[in-house]
Amino acid sequence: MTVFSTFFKVLKSQIGIIILYTVLLLGFGGLNVKTNESNINYIADKPDIVIVNKDKFGKLSINLVKYLEKFTNVKKLDEKNLNDALFYRQVNSIIYIPENYSSNIKNKQKVNIDINTTGDYESSLASMILDRYLGVQDTYVLLFDDEASIIENVNNTLDKEIKTEVLTKKNEVSSSRITNYYNFASYAIVAGILLVLGNILSSFNQKNIKKRSIVSSTSYIKQNKYLLFSSSIYAILLWIFYVLISIILFKSDILNEMFIFYIINSFIFTIVSLTLSVFLSNLVNNKAALSGLVNVIAVGSSFLCGVFVPARWLPKSVLAIVHVLPPYWYVNTNDILAKMEVINFENLKPVITNELVLIGFVILFVILNLVVTKKKQRID
Repeated sequence: MTVFSTFFKVLKSQIGIIILYTVLLLGFGGLNVKTNESNINYIADKPDIVIVNKDKFGKLSINLVKYLEKFTNVKKLDEKNLNDALFYRQVNSIIYIPENYSSNIKNKQKVNIDINTTGDYESSLASMILDRYLGVQDTYVLLFDDEASIIENVNNTLDKEIKTEVLTKKNEVSSSRITNYYNFASYAIVAGILLVLGNILSSFNQKNIKKRSIVSSTSYIKQNKYLLFSSSIYAILLWIFYVLISIILFKSDILNEMFIFYIINSFIFTIVSLTLSVFLSNLVNNKAALSGLVNVIAVGSSFLCGVFVPARWLPKSVLAIVHVLPPYWYVNTNDILAKMEVINFENLKPVITNELVLIGFVILFVILNLVVTKKKQRID
């Protein structure tokens, strides 16, 4: 138990590192937690316009004005002040309907409707609304001679609204937030485990400490078991801590059945980080060298595997190379879960494959650690 208690005494000195990576996780992984609700409703802006109708009693002009009133905010202004209103952005567009508009349309004569605009987005929208009406009207003017038929068919066509049906029930905003958090958590887990355990285990691997351990009553094998057990407790506690943070951040989504897969994926990745840390600490005894190596692994793999930069933005050549790094498979699983709508065996096949690859990394690091440990058992 001396090894166990000593391990956690040394761990206390590493609290600052744990806090640092937790703050980074909250700052970057939880950055988009407060984004807008998942239901995003689009409401089109109504541009402010003025209509100068010089064909006040024409049926076609009246119908045009009614259509414009439905999709724009029509303001009543004195004609003398129209240019000033346009200049000061009180309105976005001024539409001029010429005299004899209705009769000329009825007689299939070309009629130009002048429109003065501010040139901004709202004025462009007003022009699109007007062009839509005129385009439909031009079609029916060629087919019918009487105003009533033209108006009826124009209105019937323009009144038809496209019904949009949401085929997916997946909350994409929520999935994106959870995925971003757990993707960045890989950096916090790798750095938090490798750096902290590296500092602690390298201390136990110092020659003087090892010599004292050899002559102590506790066998070398027992000491290694205690160290591995202590390291495992720390790694799992860190994982639980980060999962609890995610539950607090995404409390409205924890009942989502996908959430459990993010947790399982992060647990397996934690075990990968644990075995890698034990292997590196036995391989490199120099704390400074180990710290530099850990930073290269944590930061480098995060950049290349889609943690800091989404994988879809990375070149295919880079993604082909980083298949040899554990974070790639972890992040890839999270990205798959973000897009998954239905949980079934077929959809889970790539997730299972990725998890098996991560487990393969665990076995690889355990074997490498056994080889290194065996070679270092004899102290010069």
